[in-house]
Amino acid sequence: SGLAAIALTTLSCTRSGDRVLLPDSIYDPVRTFAQTFLGPFGVDVAYYDPLIGRGIAGLVDDKVRLIWVESPGSVTMEVQDVPGIVEAAHARGIMVAADNTWATPLRFKPLAHGVDFSVTAISKYFAGHSDVLMGAISVRDEGLYRRLRDVSRVLGYGVSPEDCSLVLRGIETLSVRLDRAE
Repeated sequence: SGLAAIALTTLSCTRSGDRVLLPDSIYDPVRTFAQTFLGPFGVDVAYYDPLIGRGIAGLVDDKVRLIWVESPGSVTMEVQDVPGIVEAAHARGIMVAADNTWATPLRFKPLAHGVDFSVTAISKYFAGHSDVLMGAISVRDEGLYRRLRDVSRVLGYGVSPEDCSLVLRGIETLSVRLDRAE
């Protein structure tokens, strides 16, 4: 699922004692994951105003390992200054992950704006028929891919060929459906 892709990305980047920054408008199940899973395992989570932009530099300290963006935000639909957040994060060696479910790669390309991980809940627009539960992660370099692959193997992540076929079916009409939804 998209939530599983977010969890995999976060778990691949953090250890006990680290901190993750999440926009306050993050998809609500991610907040639950952060509180009920990350917290007890010693990963601190802090929420920030999604419109903070480059001001996020003021929230960054030596414990921050990952900053999530979600633009547009779930429910609230605000658009974040992703390039500004990426610039502030990368200046401190911090990775940035984007939940790009709402925009899809047809409306926003996070990797082209410096984001390290781009996550999409394939269950929504891509599949388009409410018959698939799937998430996808795109990365900027092979090292990040290898990190994700290793953690996903330990967790037993995988998808069936049938689900992949259903997503391919949905991709054929993605642009038409997205235009209509807008």
